[in-house]
Amino acid sequence: MQWLLLVSNVVTISAGTILGTVLLLRARRRWDLPTFAIGFGLFTFAVFARGLAVVAPAVGEHFAPEVQRAVLTGSTLGSGGGLVGLGLFTWRVYRARSRAGLVGFVVTMALTVVTRAGIIAGFYATPDGQVSWASSAAWGGVSVMLWTALWLWAAVESLRYFVLVRRRLRLGLADPVVVNRFLVWGLGCGLSGLISGILILTTMAGLPVYTHPLPALLLAVSGVVSPITWTLTFLPPAAYLRFVRRRAQSAAQSGGGAAT
Repeated sequence: MQWLLLVSNVVTISAGTILGTVLLLRARRRWDLPTFAIGFGLFTFAVFARGLAVVAPAVGEHFAPEVQRAVLTGSTLGSGGGLVGLGLFTWRVYRARSRAGLVGFVVTMALTVVTRAGIIAGFYATPDGQVSWASSAAWGGVSVMLWTALWLWAAVESLRYFVLVRRRLRLGLADPVVVNRFLVWGLGCGLSGLISGILILTTMAGLPVYTHPLPALLLAVSGVVSPITWTLTFLPPAAYLRFVRRRAQSAAQSGGGAAT
């Protein structure tokens, strides 16, 4: 199981770093807040949240406690960056003119700050030699709940838009690639939210996340599937785009409705 987790970590870190960098450069060339938000979120999550979390155990074994606290703090802040990016992207793309959307975004960002502060405080309140993620287990659980809520919010919004634009596609008023992106992003976010929710339940049941087969398998699946959905949404290969357009064209010609 450990090799599966290793593969998923490599895939997640590599894809998030590359996609995040590309999207940040796109946003810089022509300022676009949603592009910047999701690029920032992917980059900070991959490089800092996941990257530093991977090396944290080795750092704890070979370096001073202050270094370990710094690494865990960097990972925690990177996770916060991912939350900010996902929340800002979801709000600006789907609910930019909605007061409820603004309130939801502000609340989730406030919770992001509070949970980061709680997690980091736990690291520094723990005696030397005992510092680990378990030092802030309670706040960490709240953080996972927040991730779950944000993923599910993004999934609901994207799938709602997919239904709307798919109707326009049937009338020839929408780009099949855009329709497909709403679907892929919605399904990917929904899967991430579902897995996060299950991990909450397994943790409450007392199952160790990284050593018990079930939660470890869920983490590994999420670490491989999520980068695929990120790529197909924000940087799809040309062959995939041709496949989506051919499928939509065939469906239109056969009168079977829009395919995505």
